[in-house]
Amino acid sequence: MTGAGTNVLCNSATDKALGAGFAPTLTGANGSTLAIRPVDSGGNIIASGTPNGWKFSSSDAGNSAVLVYITCAP
Repeated sequence: MTGAGTNVLCNSATDKALGAGFAPTLTGANGSTLAIRPVDSGGNIIASGTPNGWKFSSSDAGNSAVLVYITCAP
């Protein structure tokens, strides 16, 4: 994962992403940030509605091994 981030989506476009998380020991160097934002089934960041997944991004360009989790439900 780079500063641009990566999307983690549920398997079905109709599933709802209820929650998200990441491995706290893999957050990057001091002063780096990790953002988690809700996305729709197309991977677009949304401001309202029920997400189908989450976009994870980091300001640490060398941070390519963040382990993330999402919880999905139909």
